[in-house]
Amino acid sequence: MILTTVTDEVLDAGLEGSFALAVQEGITHFELRKIEGRRFPLLAEGAVQRLKQLREKFGLTFTTVSPGIFKVPLRSEEFEFHRTTLLEKTMALAEELGINKLIVFGVKRAPSDREEDREQVIEALGQLALRAGQNGFTVMMENEPGFWADYSENCLTLLEAVNRQNFRLNWDPGNLYKTGEHNYKPGYELLKRFIANVHLKDAVTVDGKTTYLPLGEGAIDYRQLLADLRADGYQGCLTVETHCRPLPEAFQKSVRYLKQLLAGMER
Repeated sequence: MILTTVTDEVLDAGLEGSFALAVQEGITHFELRKIEGRRFPLLAEGAVQRLKQLREKFGLTFTTVSPGIFKVPLRSEEFEFHRTTLLEKTMALAEELGINKLIVFGVKRAPSDREEDREQVIEALGQLALRAGQNGFTVMMENEPGFWADYSENCLTLLEAVNRQNFRLNWDPGNLYKTGEHNYKPGYELLKRFIANVHLKDAVTVDGKTTYLPLGEGAIDYRQLLADLRADGYQGCLTVETHCRPLPEAFQKSVRYLKQLLAGMER
């Protein structure tokens, strides 16, 4: 399994500083999300060249991109832009950087949604996976509360309905916890054959409110979760995505805890 993090989860600002600190903590693999305050692929002028230069300087590998595709409702004005222009721009820039994996979301829910809209969601995800596959991309749908891909069973429904080899799951047990699935295991058993990428953040719920925490400080049993991934032959990325502050302390705590767990598994 490959220790990875996200470009905007190390420091609040400073791309070179983020890369330097991550390398200092033993991480050289990065998911590209926000770069200098702007989300991939709609970056500032010169940002791509800086990414290339810093990749060379620090010996980095860029694993996947997260452009936020379908973090909008089905009937929103932005939806068509996401499924066409944003996808094409994402693939073009990812190819330039030598990346062939992209994270998408399961379409944000809206109060006006009807249960029968699920078929339109499936169609949109399927068309996106087809187009991405034509360019050699693996699409990884992330589970998140408030989306059609929220609970494990809903994720399974979408994954099975799209039914494309290049349409996989970016599994986020922290997001799953926030939906109320506090025991990751049943959902993991449902979804494990689809998992192509893993996001790691910890969480705790008190009085109905979920708070994200550094790894090891919340309620998710990451020791057992990592053991399950390993037992099932998962060899992909373990991406530290703390979603909490302050940085870099939350990042450093999370990475060190994760490395401690992995080292214990080797004994």
